[in-house]
Amino acid sequence: MDWATLAKADRRPRAFDPGDGIFWADPYIASHVVWAHLDDRSDDAGRPLPQVEAEVEWIHSLAPRPGRLLDLGCGAGRHALLFAQRGWSVTGVDVAAPSLEYARQEATDAGLSLNLVLGDFNTVPFPDQQDLILLAYGTIGCLSPAQAKKLITRCARALAPHGLLVFDAFRRRWWEAQKRAAGGQTWSVVPQEGFWTPAPHLVLSRTDAYPSLRTFGRVYTVVESDRIRRFPLWYRWYDPEHLSKELLVGWKVQFCGGLDGRALRSSSWVAAVARREE
Repeated sequence: MDWATLAKADRRPRAFDPGDGIFWADPYIASHVVWAHLDDRSDDAGRPLPQVEAEVEWIHSLAPRPGRLLDLGCGAGRHALLFAQRGWSVTGVDVAAPSLEYARQEATDAGLSLNLVLGDFNTVPFPDQQDLILLAYGTIGCLSPAQAKKLITRCARALAPHGLLVFDAFRRRWWEAQKRAAGGQTWSVVPQEGFWTPAPHLVLSRTDAYPSLRTFGRVYTVVESDRIRRFPLWYRWYDPEHLSKELLVGWKVQFCGGLDGRALRSSSWVAAVARREE
């Protein structure tokens, strides 16, 4: 491995470059991600359980009765399990097999039924006639504008009449704080098993901003003795006016400051409760 190869790998990418794919779809990395989902000391991969419980309780209150729910990017199933406890028929979609296996075992232990689908929600077919579609924890902001628009269109087709699409997005305040925390370019040597791979490796990371797209990217370049892989994470912020003009034209929308129904004004997040207008 020479310096020119490393320099080429650790370059500023084009916005929303997929790199070498979704890193939590990698079986080894995904085995670590599942525990990050469940770590209530950190919100890196998911929200603490008390917050998830508050979100489920508020979203559940929006529907006249439990029905069919599609949870996109369900992870370890925290939202999905709580909805199932409340009588919802839940389908969860995620690319991380270990997370789905954890959710499946939790459902079995609790005597609950979950339909769990392994796959990328950008491409897998959706079941139709859904009463509620959930996309939690700012996932919409990790998609390119084209991907986000396509996903919302697919959700509209999958909803039953009067069904709800509920999702949240981070606003500029949260985005700015995360961008500052990410820093610039860093590197670290891991001489043993680590988060990314069981072999010794080098991790290069860089943060690049794309202001015209309201986006920054954090790219992790993982260098092993025989391969280099690049894993980008993308963050695009939204305010209600962006969501209304870019994604939710033709929807009747209520905005608030989070999936627990908090006020919008002082929140770093925006949540949309959208009903497709007939």
